Amino acid sequence: MLNGIWNRGGRKIGWNGGTGVAPKHRRSGVGQALIEATLQIYREQGVELAALVAIRENVQAGGYALYRRIFDEQGRQTTALLFQCEASPGRADREAIVASALAHVFAPLDQELHRLTVNLPVANEATTRILQSAGFSTLAEQVFMTRPLA
Repeated sequence: MLNGIWNRGGRKIGWNGGTGVAPKHRRSGVGQALIEATLQIYREQGVELAALVAIRENVQAGGYALYRRIFDEQGRQTTALLFQCEASPGRADREAIVASALAHVFAPLDQELHRLTVNLPVANEATTRILQSAGFSTLAEQVFMTRPLA
C-alpha cells in the first residue's frame, strides 16, 4: 500500500495512491483488510477525508467515484458533491456499477442534503443518464477555450 496524509486548507486528508495484492491472494479478504487497517490509521491520525487513486486500466476494478461530503459544525452532513464517477470500459455491467457508486455517494437518500456534481463530462453517458433519471439537471456548463500564442 502507498499512503500519505497531508494538511490542506486546515484539514487532514488521507491519500491511498495504490494497493496491490498478489494474484494468488486475491479474493481472500486481504485487500479489504489492508483498506480497513489504513482507515483505522487515518482515524487515529485525525484524518477528515480519505481519497483513493485507482488505475483505469485495472481490470479487477469495476469503477470508482470521486466525491466529497461536507458537514456542518455539529457534524451533520449537509452536502454530497460528486466530481467523477466511472465504470471500467468494456464492462457489460457498467450502468449497474455507476448506479451503485452513485447510490453510495448520495446516500442516505432519505436525508435532506444538497446533492450536486461539478465538472462532470457530458461524454460520461452512463453517469449522466442515471443522474438525469434521478432528477438532476444542468445548472451551468463549462467550456474549454485555447488561443495559440505563437
